[in-house]
Amino acid sequence: MALTNTQYASVMRHYDDIRSLNNRILDSRYEEIKNLSPKLEEIDNKVIEISLEAAKSRINSTNDYDKDFDSKLKALEEEKKQLLLSLGKPANYLDDIYSCEKCHDTGFIGQEKCSCFKKFAIDLVYRDSNLKNIIKDENFNTFSYKWYDDTKINPRFGTTARQNMEKVFAKAGLRKEAVVLCRIYIPDAGLWDEVNQIYAQYFSEHKPARVVMPTGKLHHGAMA
Repeated sequence: MALTNTQYASVMRHYDDIRSLNNRILDSRYEEIKNLSPKLEEIDNKVIEISLEAAKSRINSTNDYDKDFDSKLKALEEEKKQLLLSLGKPANYLDDIYSCEKCHDTGFIGQEKCSCFKKFAIDLVYRDSNLKNIIKDENFNTFSYKWYDDTKINPRFGTTARQNMEKVFAKAGLRKEAVVLCRIYIPDAGLWDEVNQIYAQYFSEHKPARVVMPTGKLHHGAMA
Protein backbone atom coordinates (compact mmCIF):
# COMPACT_ATOMS: atom_id res chain seq x y z
CA MET A 1 0.00 0.00 0.00
CA ALA A 2 1.44 3.34 -1.10
CA LEU A 3 1.35 6.08 1.53
CA THR A 4 1.73 9.78 0.98
CA ASN A 5 4.60 11.53 2.77
CA THR A 6 2.11 12.99 5.22
CA GLN A 7 0.56 9.60 5.94
CA TYR A 8 3.98 7.97 6.40
CA ALA A 9 4.99 10.73 8.83
CA SER A 10 1.74 10.14 10.70
CA VAL A 11 2.55 6.43 11.05
CA MET A 12 6.03 7.25 12.38
CA ARG A 13 4.57 9.73 14.88
CA HIS A 14 2.23 6.97 15.99
CA TYR A 15 5.24 4.81 16.90
CA ASP A 16 6.95 7.75 18.61
CA ASP A 17 3.84 8.21 20.75
CA ILE A 18 3.73 4.51 21.63
CA ARG A 19 7.40 4.45 22.67
CA SER A 20 7.00 7.65 24.70
CA LEU A 21 3.97 6.26 26.51
CA ASN A 22 5.68 2.95 27.30
CA ASN A 23 8.80 4.77 28.52
CA ARG A 24 6.69 6.88 30.87
CA ILE A 25 5.07 3.73 32.23
CA LEU A 26 8.49 2.14 32.77
CA ASP A 27 9.83 5.29 34.46
CA SER A 28 6.88 5.30 36.85
CA ARG A 29 7.54 1.65 37.67
CA TYR A 30 11.18 2.42 38.49
CA GLU A 31 10.11 5.22 40.80
CA GLU A 32 7.58 2.94 42.44
CA ILE A 33 10.18 0.22 43.16
CA LYS A 34 12.82 2.72 44.28
CA ASN A 35 10.36 4.10 46.81
CA LEU A 36 9.64 0.59 48.05
CA SER A 37 13.27 -0.48 48.28
CA PRO A 38 16.57 1.48 47.97
CA LYS A 39 18.19 -1.82 46.98
CA LEU A 40 17.13 -1.28 43.36
CA GLU A 41 19.31 1.80 42.94
CA GLU A 42 22.27 -0.06 44.45
CA ILE A 43 21.86 -2.88 41.95
CA ASP A 44 21.54 -0.48 39.01
CA ASN A 45 24.67 1.41 40.08
CA LYS A 46 26.62 -1.86 40.23
CA VAL A 47 25.38 -2.80 36.77
CA ILE A 48 26.56 0.55 35.38
CA GLU A 49 29.93 0.24 37.11
CA ILE A 50 30.62 -3.28 35.84
CA SER A 51 29.40 -2.42 32.33
CA LEU A 52 31.81 0.54 32.17
CA GLU A 53 34.70 -1.60 33.37
CA ALA A 54 33.91 -4.24 30.76
CA ALA A 55 33.69 -1.62 27.98
CA LYS A 56 36.98 -0.03 29.04
CA SER A 57 38.68 -3.42 29.08
CA ARG A 58 37.48 -4.24 25.58
CA ILE A 59 38.49 -0.83 24.20
CA ASN A 60 41.97 -1.11 25.68
CA SER A 61 42.24 -4.69 24.45
CA THR A 62 44.05 -5.62 27.66
CA ASN A 63 44.91 -9.18 28.44
CA ASP A 64 43.54 -8.82 31.93
CA TYR A 65 39.91 -8.64 30.65
CA ASP A 66 37.76 -9.92 33.46
CA LYS A 67 36.00 -13.01 32.12
CA ASP A 68 33.59 -12.76 35.02
CA PHE A 69 31.98 -9.53 33.78
CA ASP A 70 29.10 -11.37 32.11
CA SER A 71 28.52 -13.66 35.07
CA LYS A 72 28.55 -10.67 37.45
CA LEU A 73 25.94 -8.87 35.35
CA LYS A 74 23.77 -11.98 35.19
CA ALA A 75 24.01 -12.31 38.97
CA LEU A 76 22.86 -8.71 39.40
CA GLU A 77 19.94 -9.27 37.01
CA GLU A 78 18.92 -12.29 39.05
CA GLU A 79 19.21 -10.25 42.25
CA LYS A 80 16.91 -7.60 40.74
CA LYS A 81 14.33 -10.24 39.79
CA GLN A 82 14.36 -11.66 43.30
CA LEU A 83 13.93 -8.16 44.70
CA LEU A 84 10.87 -7.58 42.50
CA LEU A 85 9.36 -10.91 43.48
CA SER A 86 9.90 -10.12 47.15
CA LEU A 87 7.93 -6.90 46.61
CA GLY A 88 5.06 -8.79 45.01
CA LYS A 89 5.91 -7.74 41.45
CA PRO A 90 6.54 -9.89 38.36
CA ALA A 91 10.18 -10.69 37.66
CA ASN A 92 9.95 -8.77 34.36
CA TYR A 93 8.24 -5.72 35.90
CA LEU A 94 11.17 -3.45 34.95
CA ASP A 95 11.83 -4.94 31.53
CA ASP A 96 11.37 -2.75 28.45
CA ILE A 97 7.70 -2.42 27.49
CA TYR A 98 6.65 -3.03 23.90
CA SER A 99 3.17 -2.80 22.44
CA CYS A 100 4.39 -4.97 19.56
CA GLU A 101 6.86 -7.69 20.52
CA LYS A 102 7.63 -8.39 16.87
CA CYS A 103 9.14 -5.03 15.91
CA HIS A 104 9.61 -3.48 19.38
CA ASP A 105 7.44 -0.55 18.31
CA THR A 106 9.64 0.48 15.39
CA GLY A 107 7.23 -0.60 12.65
CA PHE A 108 9.91 -2.66 10.93
CA ILE A 109 11.44 -6.11 11.24
CA GLY A 110 14.73 -5.70 9.45
CA GLN A 111 13.80 -4.04 6.16
CA GLU A 112 10.24 -5.37 6.15
CA LYS A 113 7.18 -3.56 7.46
CA CYS A 114 5.74 -5.20 10.56
CA SER A 115 2.13 -6.41 10.56
CA CYS A 116 1.30 -3.66 13.08
CA PHE A 117 2.63 -1.04 10.62
CA LYS A 118 0.45 -2.44 7.83
CA LYS A 119 -2.63 -2.52 10.05
CA PHE A 120 -2.18 1.06 11.22
CA ALA A 121 -1.49 2.22 7.64
CA ILE A 122 -4.70 0.55 6.41
CA ASP A 123 -6.71 2.16 9.20
CA LEU A 124 -5.13 5.54 8.41
CA VAL A 125 -5.91 5.35 4.67
CA TYR A 126 -9.39 4.11 5.55
CA ARG A 127 -10.00 7.18 7.72
CA ASP A 128 -8.50 9.57 5.18
CA SER A 129 -10.67 8.15 2.40
CA ASN A 130 -13.85 9.02 4.33
CA LEU A 131 -15.00 5.47 3.59
CA LYS A 132 -15.95 5.03 7.23
CA ASN A 133 -18.54 7.81 6.98
CA ILE A 134 -19.83 6.50 3.66
CA ILE A 135 -20.38 3.04 5.09
CA LYS A 136 -22.53 4.51 7.84
CA ASP A 137 -25.17 5.04 5.12
CA GLU A 138 -24.10 2.39 2.62
CA ASN A 139 -23.68 -0.80 4.57
CA PHE A 140 -24.92 -4.33 5.09
CA ASN A 141 -28.07 -2.98 6.67
CA THR A 142 -29.48 -1.07 3.68
CA PHE A 143 -30.54 -3.48 0.83
CA SER A 144 -34.03 -3.76 -0.72
CA TYR A 145 -35.68 -5.59 -3.61
CA LYS A 146 -37.40 -2.28 -4.29
CA TRP A 147 -34.15 -1.03 -5.68
CA TYR A 148 -34.86 -3.35 -8.62
CA ASP A 149 -37.39 -2.46 -11.30
CA ASP A 150 -40.59 -4.53 -11.20
CA THR A 151 -42.28 -3.15 -14.32
CA LYS A 152 -40.06 -4.12 -17.24
CA ILE A 153 -39.80 -7.82 -18.13
CA ASN A 154 -36.45 -8.94 -19.43
CA PRO A 155 -37.28 -11.13 -22.49
CA ARG A 156 -34.17 -13.18 -21.90
CA PHE A 157 -35.28 -14.32 -18.44
CA GLY A 158 -39.02 -13.71 -18.61
CA THR A 159 -38.92 -11.84 -15.31
CA THR A 160 -38.46 -8.35 -14.04
CA ALA A 161 -35.17 -7.39 -12.38
CA ARG A 162 -36.82 -7.63 -8.95
CA GLN A 163 -38.40 -11.03 -9.66
CA ASN A 164 -35.06 -12.32 -10.86
CA MET A 165 -33.35 -11.19 -7.68
CA GLU A 166 -36.09 -12.80 -5.57
CA LYS A 167 -35.58 -16.06 -7.48
CA VAL A 168 -31.84 -15.88 -6.83
CA PHE A 169 -32.50 -15.48 -3.13
CA ALA A 170 -35.05 -18.28 -3.04
CA LYS A 171 -32.73 -20.64 -4.95
CA ALA A 172 -29.95 -19.94 -2.49
CA GLY A 173 -32.30 -20.45 0.43
CA LEU A 174 -31.66 -16.94 1.62
CA ARG A 175 -33.76 -14.22 3.12
CA LYS A 176 -33.29 -10.50 2.69
CA GLU A 177 -31.70 -10.44 6.15
CA ALA A 178 -28.88 -12.56 4.71
CA VAL A 179 -27.90 -9.89 2.19
CA VAL A 180 -24.48 -8.43 2.91
CA LEU A 181 -23.78 -6.29 -0.16
CA CYS A 182 -25.71 -4.75 -3.06
CA ARG A 183 -24.14 -3.32 -6.19
CA ILE A 184 -26.61 -0.90 -7.75
CA TYR A 185 -26.35 0.80 -11.13
CA ILE A 186 -28.57 3.82 -11.80
CA PRO A 187 -28.96 5.82 -15.01
CA ASP A 188 -28.91 9.18 -13.24
CA ALA A 189 -27.29 10.32 -10.01
CA GLY A 190 -30.38 12.46 -9.48
CA LEU A 191 -32.28 9.27 -8.61
CA TRP A 192 -30.16 8.82 -5.49
CA ASP A 193 -32.78 10.09 -3.02
CA GLU A 194 -35.53 8.00 -4.57
CA VAL A 195 -33.41 4.84 -4.63
CA ASN A 196 -32.25 5.48 -1.09
CA GLN A 197 -35.86 5.80 0.11
CA ILE A 198 -36.92 2.56 -1.58
CA TYR A 199 -33.87 0.79 -0.22
CA ALA A 200 -34.61 1.89 3.33
CA GLN A 201 -38.30 1.01 3.09
CA TYR A 202 -37.64 -2.52 1.95
CA PHE A 203 -34.82 -3.48 4.28
CA SER A 204 -36.03 -1.52 7.28
CA GLU A 205 -33.75 -2.39 10.21
CA HIS A 206 -31.56 -4.74 8.16
CA LYS A 207 -29.13 -2.60 6.16
CA PRO A 208 -26.56 -4.43 4.00
CA ALA A 209 -23.65 -2.56 2.43
CA ARG A 210 -24.25 -1.12 -1.00
CA VAL A 211 -22.32 0.35 -3.86
CA VAL A 212 -24.29 2.75 -6.07
CA MET A 213 -22.85 3.75 -9.44
CA PRO A 214 -24.43 6.14 -11.99
CA THR A 215 -23.83 4.50 -15.38
CA GLY A 216 -26.02 6.30 -17.87
CA LYS A 217 -29.03 4.67 -19.58
CA LEU A 218 -29.74 1.09 -18.50
CA HIS A 219 -31.19 -1.69 -20.62
CA HIS A 220 -34.99 -1.82 -21.04
CA GLY A 221 -35.32 1.55 -19.30
CA ALA A 222 -34.70 0.07 -15.85
CA MET A 223 -34.31 2.54 -13.02
CA ALA A 224 -31.74 0.33 -11.28
